[in-house]
Amino acid sequence: MNIYKKGRIILDRLYLKNYGWRQARWEKRKVRDERRQRLIDTVTLTPEQESQIDALFKENYGKTMPHDWHRLYQSFTGRFDASYFPEILFSSKFELMMNPRKYSYVLDDKLLLPLFCDGVKNVKTPAVIGTYGGGVFFDAGKNVYSREEFIEKMSDIGDAVIKLTQDTASGRGVKFVSLKDGKDSVSGKMLGELIDEFLKGNSKNTFQIQELLKPHPKLAALYPNSINTFRIVTYLWNGAVYHFPVALRLGRGGNRLDNAHAGGVFIGVSDEGIMEAEAYSEFGERVSVHPDTGVTFKGYELDFVPELIAAAEKMHLNAPQLGVISWDLTVDEKGGIVLVETNTTGQTIWFPQMANGRGAFGENTADILRFVSKKL
Repeated sequence: MNIYKKGRIILDRLYLKNYGWRQARWEKRKVRDERRQRLIDTVTLTPEQESQIDALFKENYGKTMPHDWHRLYQSFTGRFDASYFPEILFSSKFELMMNPRKYSYVLDDKLLLPLFCDGVKNVKTPAVIGTYGGGVFFDAGKNVYSREEFIEKMSDIGDAVIKLTQDTASGRGVKFVSLKDGKDSVSGKMLGELIDEFLKGNSKNTFQIQELLKPHPKLAALYPNSINTFRIVTYLWNGAVYHFPVALRLGRGGNRLDNAHAGGVFIGVSDEGIMEAEAYSEFGERVSVHPDTGVTFKGYELDFVPELIAAAEKMHLNAPQLGVISWDLTVDEKGGIVLVETNTTGQTIWFPQMANGRGAFGENTADILRFVSKKL
């Protein structure tokens, strides 16, 4: 092994250790947030439940963990599960050990979304109308334009979405627009102003202008103003593809975004497509009927969910270099599956567990605890 390769390995390890330490520190701060602490305080574990958790973690992880995460997750559905997986172990250990850095950041770019769909039937990405990247403005046909020509071409596209191609978690870096004569009727700004906001003085930023999706009738009946995305997390383990319990995010209050951080709610959905009884906000507000549409959640059937799960598991095989991928999927008005976004860095495990009242890894929990007990 030459000196260059040795140096690169050392630097990569130092990066992982530093990143993992920062993630662990952040998760400790999050769980101590007074809003989460109020939820944690609503759950008192029995001595038997505490023993079950401690035995599982001591035997497989090598030490016990604070029960805060188990209590937090249980506070939503009221269901105890010793196999709840603490966010701190997922974000500071599991993701880093499963997803090599040289792949994860590159494949997190939305410009590359179509690569995941290759060979997977009935799955598409949002239609792209225009793009800016690498200092170049171009359209869906890869025709290059000057800034002025690009603005003119996009000036009358109507309803659309402008989004950065990376670092758009929780709806950040996303704008809904309606363009006519170069002016956005939503913000009242000219398209040139919006472009400047996305670039923020940094010509290395990349953004896309995409079609505005319309949700499937069954999703629109729940809430029509957002596309209502399913979070399906897949992971490769022992020669097979597994998935976390499925969660559906719903917008509310006229908001176009469905993210929990943006005021939306999330709800558990069975692998067969049957919705749980209650949806939740990030800090424990619960609703059994959508406040805008009056639709009752319990037993509401979304019969395309098995197809969504199968698509996510197949798409993962287009990037087997990554061990864990979070997919944001929806179904459009014509019944087509749409891959809205992938998350390969900075993923999360909390809301699929909260929404469904069970651990993310199920029968694989003990094995995965042994795996993350190793040093980065």
